[in-house]
Amino acid sequence: MAHLDVPTYADMPAPTPDELRLAYEVGTRSRSVEEHIVRLVSRGEVKFAIWGPGEEVHGTASALALAKMVPVEKFGVVPHYRSGAMLSMWARLHGYDTFTLDLLRQQFSKDTDKMSRGRQMVYHVDMRELGILPVQSPVGMQLGKAAGYAMGFKIKGVTGALTMGIVGDGTTAEGDMHDTMTAASVWQLPMIILVTDNRVAISTTPEEGRGIQDFRDYAGSFGIASVDCDGRDFWDTYQAMYRAARYIVETGKPVLVHAHDLPRFNGHSSAADVTYDLSQSDPLIALGERLVADGVIEERDALRRVKGEGRDFFAHHDLGNVMGRQDEEVRAILEQVRAEPDPPAASVMENIRKPFPDIAEPPQSGATNITYAGAIRAAINNILRDNSAALWGQDVGRLGGVMTATAGLKKRFPTRIIDAPLNEPLIVGTGCGAGLHDDFISLPEIQFGDYSLNALDRKSTRLNSSHLVISYAVFCLK
Repeated sequence: MAHLDVPTYADMPAPTPDELRLAYEVGTRSRSVEEHIVRLVSRGEVKFAIWGPGEEVHGTASALALAKMVPVEKFGVVPHYRSGAMLSMWARLHGYDTFTLDLLRQQFSKDTDKMSRGRQMVYHVDMRELGILPVQSPVGMQLGKAAGYAMGFKIKGVTGALTMGIVGDGTTAEGDMHDTMTAASVWQLPMIILVTDNRVAISTTPEEGRGIQDFRDYAGSFGIASVDCDGRDFWDTYQAMYRAARYIVETGKPVLVHAHDLPRFNGHSSAADVTYDLSQSDPLIALGERLVADGVIEERDALRRVKGEGRDFFAHHDLGNVMGRQDEEVRAILEQVRAEPDPPAASVMENIRKPFPDIAEPPQSGATNITYAGAIRAAINNILRDNSAALWGQDVGRLGGVMTATAGLKKRFPTRIIDAPLNEPLIVGTGCGAGLHDDFISLPEIQFGDYSLNALDRKSTRLNSSHLVISYAVFCLK
């Protein structure tokens, strides 16, 4: 099997002491937030929660590496629900200081939740101004959206752009993984497919649920470059993510990143045993010890494990000065959010979808004779003529569509009528992702109505942020 390894870069910048201190602050703050959420669950104060204690070091290192290579306006990420530290670090690096407040408003389903107004559970993040794209519960579907967003960048001619989709190792068993690897390979998309591997999918082990035996071999079979890293090690993660990001920015080609050996300290979610697992070593403690040894922070600043009793993280740890300060701020934000209003009952039917555009059709006189296919073809022509838009689907280009819906359009729009792989979830999923660009209209086309059945989940769960117009199995996403 031919492996395509990501190059190393001798001029890769090392993290500065200030950046390392920021990463440690953000990582300990993220741990504090999520362990307080575990407490809320234990007390019955919230009904459901999901979290990622153990991924703070990997997350902050990844965000720092990405920020070295790609500006926010050329970046898009469809994150995992365990990506809290990564998103918080990315936000801080771009001057956004209210990530914790936003997250806890969503956790408490408050009317002040600007992402979903109390309608989504925690970590269904949506912060477009930071390039953080909408998260949804079926994790595998994040990948198709990320591939589509990368496709949007490519079609618009944006150079130096990068999109990232994140899944856990269990999700690599989903067809979404194959769909996205196919799209990334065939279309050479500027994206990272990031697999965060903690060797468990809720309760399913790799032996029970993972068919991919070697991620380098898997990536190589698609002609996609790959790199792996120890997700517990800040510097190993930083260099791997920097190499991946730089390779994509410089070549426009995809990379699969496998971050392995990540711990999971509190179970998958509140639906599992939330007892803090003391049997695993803590990357956040190891990072603090390294920063003390390197003179970046003082010994009294560092988090350390102590003897304690009970199920709770806080009972078994001395927070140190850095996490202590973060914890005080988190507690204050918790009290603020508790006091904020819940969504009023009368608002239940609001914010379901974007309003349809107010467009007045010009008056017409006389009769017009046109076939359905001709009308669809004319509409597609006008959309492509008047907008930043593209259409992709099976046999739409060279053949012109099996029912002639795109006949002749490939000649008029050679780079925006695209023959796609024979994969309906890929076609609709990437269309949904591309349609998340404010200045782009995606037109995924399905050949026959029957062929759309295996993409119904994409249409029902991904289109919360897009208008959907169905005409002869052409989906106009904007």
